[in-house]
Amino acid sequence: MNTELFYLVDYDGSSCEQPEFISGVFNYDDWEWDEFDPSAEQVMINREYKFNILDRSIKSLCVDFLGSPHNIVSKRFLEVCDGLNVSYRAVPVELNLTQNNPPRGDYFIFIPLDSVALLEQSGSEYALESDLSSGEPVFNRYHPEVPVYSWIKIFATKKNVQQDFFVCIELMKWVCSEGFKKRAENNLVGLSFKPIDIEFSFDPWGEMS
Repeated sequence: MNTELFYLVDYDGSSCEQPEFISGVFNYDDWEWDEFDPSAEQVMINREYKFNILDRSIKSLCVDFLGSPHNIVSKRFLEVCDGLNVSYRAVPVELNLTQNNPPRGDYFIFIPLDSVALLEQSGSEYALESDLSSGEPVFNRYHPEVPVYSWIKIFATKKNVQQDFFVCIELMKWVCSEGFKKRAENNLVGLSFKPIDIEFSFDPWGEMS
């Protein structure tokens, strides 16, 4: 198994005195792009996006990462990405608090442009999703060479992955390298990192035995 660690990246409010989940709504019901579409870089964006935070207990916001499903990050987060040559698209978004105390700094909807098939099938233990009618394996919509996994009990990662922040195709979640994690821990607040190690498993439908 590859000894290099990768991490699921998510929001962690406890690290910056914020709620466990920041509830809010955008001024549009959907975005003009699909967040997992590799061609999102080419999408013409015409709207001006706003995100209204609904939690009245939040008097001020000092956080660099809101995570899924909001996908909002700070300018400082983008600077860490730039330092590691992460490929992304950043769509400006205006954040509004119910207390009329605007957050400090600029914020963006973050779209990673790198996608990586991280799982090394040899050394992993998993089950593939099957089409109910044909029984054939189901493949990822945007990456038709990568199968969809029902569950992963042991996730062995590939070697020589060059990207530091990307969408892990098997999980369809944001993942980072050890190098990104170290820089983020030194410069950012509001992030958590779950290692993809021997203890990690993926069981979205509760089917793993």
